[in-house]
Amino acid sequence: MGEFFFERSFTDDLLYLLAMPAVPLPTETPAHFNTTRRKPPAGSWAGDRIILLGAWVEEWPESVEEAESPATLYNEAHCIDKVIFSYGGSKEEAYPQERVWVLRNLSQKIYVRSDRLPARVYGGGEHSLVLPGEEGYIQPGLRSTPRLINVLLARIGWSEDPSTAMACDMELTEGEWAGDRVDIRLLEGADLEGWVDASDDEAGRLQTIWSEDGVPMWHL
Repeated sequence: MGEFFFERSFTDDLLYLLAMPAVPLPTETPAHFNTTRRKPPAGSWAGDRIILLGAWVEEWPESVEEAESPATLYNEAHCIDKVIFSYGGSKEEAYPQERVWVLRNLSQKIYVRSDRLPARVYGGGEHSLVLPGEEGYIQPGLRSTPRLINVLLARIGWSEDPSTAMACDMELTEGEWAGDRVDIRLLEGADLEGWVDASDDEAGRLQTIWSEDGVPMWHL
C-alpha cells in the first residue's frame, strides 16, 4: 500500500478519476488526444465501487457481492498509469483548488471535508502538518498532501496479508470502505442531510499515519 499511498502521480490520477468536475467537460475528443491509448475522462469513476486489492486475497469484503473471485480480478487488473485527462477550458476551472471538496462514501452515507484535513506548513520541518485552527493552516482543497484521496486509500485496502510497506501500526488491510461506491465533489451543492460527517476522525487518522511513517517533505 505504501507505494501507492505516498506516490503523488498515482494519487493524482485516482483523485481526478473519482472527482466530479465543477463545470461540465467537453464530450468531444481533443484533436491532440491519442485515441490509440484512450484514457477514461476526468470524473468517470465517480460513484463506482473501489477497492485496493492485495496480492493474497481469497474472499471479498461483505460489501461486495460478485461471482468472480478476488484472485481472478487481481490477475486481470492493471495499475493506473499516467492518465491524460481533458479538463475543458482549464484544470483550474474544472477543479478549483481553493474550494472546499468532499469525499463521499455513497454506500454508507459518510463524508469527509477537505477543509478539516491536516495541511502542510510551507517552510516547516519534516513533519510540519497542522490542523484547522492552528497557526499557518490553509485548507488544502485538492491541492496538497495529505488530502481526500489519502483518506480513501486508508479505508479501501483489502488483503489477508497485513503487510503494507508502511511503518504505521494502524489496520489498513481490512478497509471498512473496501468495495463501497465513492465520489469526490464540491461541498457547495452537495445534499448531505442525514449523512455522517467523519472529517475529524479521518483527519486524526491521517495525522497518525504521517507521523508514524516519517514521511519526508518531498512526499507532501
